[in-house]
Amino acid sequence: MTFIPTTPSMVLLFLVLLLKSSIFAQDVEMDETATTTPSSNTSSLNECDNLTIGEFTFLLVSSSDPFDEVSFFGFQDLPGNLNLYLTDNAWTGDSFATTEGVMMLTTPPEGIPAGITVGLGPAETVYQYGRSWQSVQGVFALSTEGEQVFLYCLDGSNQPRPIAAISYNGPFLPPNLPDYGFNTSAVPQDLVDANATIVLPHEHRWQYIGPKLLEIDELKAAIQDTETNWEGTSVQNSSGSTTGMSRTTTMVVTSFLISVAVVATNSLW
Repeated sequence: MTFIPTTPSMVLLFLVLLLKSSIFAQDVEMDETATTTPSSNTSSLNECDNLTIGEFTFLLVSSSDPFDEVSFFGFQDLPGNLNLYLTDNAWTGDSFATTEGVMMLTTPPEGIPAGITVGLGPAETVYQYGRSWQSVQGVFALSTEGEQVFLYCLDGSNQPRPIAAISYNGPFLPPNLPDYGFNTSAVPQDLVDANATIVLPHEHRWQYIGPKLLEIDELKAAIQDTETNWEGTSVQNSSGSTTGMSRTTTMVVTSFLISVAVVATNSLW
């Protein structure tokens, strides 16, 4: 049976009810759309997000002519086809400045196993993937006056996610300063909390020279012991490298939780 309004007041009431019914239907449709359609701002985790802060550390940094050198070491496997970045840009508190340079390495399809020391340097036979890096921003050039270097990847939101940092110019500075210049930087607090930073006083070159055959937790602690297990110098020989620093060694890491030793060859030590 169809309701037909016969008076002006009934017509007005009918129109009001019809309007409310239409608005309600639109609200329900919008709610259903919001429930079933993901927001365009929603990000998903990627392989960068799965890397554990505290499982990567720097082992060497050199600003000595004629070339810069950097090496880092992973206690965690790096997945294949992952873009890794090294930068000497300052961390300002929530992002990187863009005044200096960024180098990028795409890991091989098979990935890089834990225990392999990866380097940025001039000799492929000495530095794992040493010449596989490419410049993607500015000029990566380490200052002999001291600097900071960050290792990072891009998270599921395509934002830089630092996973390790080293300073060879003393302590990192507080975040959100108006200017960091070219050789100072802040550092993400989660790197500090996870012991993923190395802080050294100013020298042109620094290198870990401590023990290499240790349980994993002991090795992490040894690398953090910069007063005992790191050697720094600003003296160069005629070839530009630091006298007495061997760049080739074998590293063995063992753990009660790991039945197979992780061996790193062709490292920077």
